[in-house]
Amino acid sequence: MIPINQLWYRPFNVQPMIHEDGKIHQGGFGFSVNLSLKFAKVAMGTPMTQEHRERLKKLANHSIKALAKRDHHIVYGYYDDSWLVTNFMVPGDACSLDLSRYDYKDVKKEDSCHDLCYDPHNVDSPLQVYSLISIVDIWVSTFEAVAGEKLEDERR
Repeated sequence: MIPINQLWYRPFNVQPMIHEDGKIHQGGFGFSVNLSLKFAKVAMGTPMTQEHRERLKKLANHSIKALAKRDHHIVYGYYDDSWLVTNFMVPGDACSLDLSRYDYKDVKKEDSCHDLCYDPHNVDSPLQVYSLISIVDIWVSTFEAVAGEKLEDERR
């Protein structure tokens, strides 16, 4: 029997982001996305082909057609040629989820112990929030399919 925590496992989670003053600041829309450090290490160590990049972009564009009626503007920014995504961008005025450059360095450290955090930038609507979280999920699911056994230890 599969334990429930393995059945519903996702290497990322969405966090409410309320600042110390109790307010949601402009462009934040009140959330951030945390990514498992172990997942990030496997992604950073796995090369990504151009074919995978194109397929991933096609999947993401298809999933957010409602937001991108005129212009399919999905951008995944990658760390070098690896599967680690540094930023996710959807249609809007520079609407994105961005990984701090300091987090890149932490992925490489052997003693690092905290998850990575993607912070929102210029997120102005619930549809943009949905779109960003959707393309994060598409990326994670696609990488899980590609990486297969490399991620088995991550799930334990």
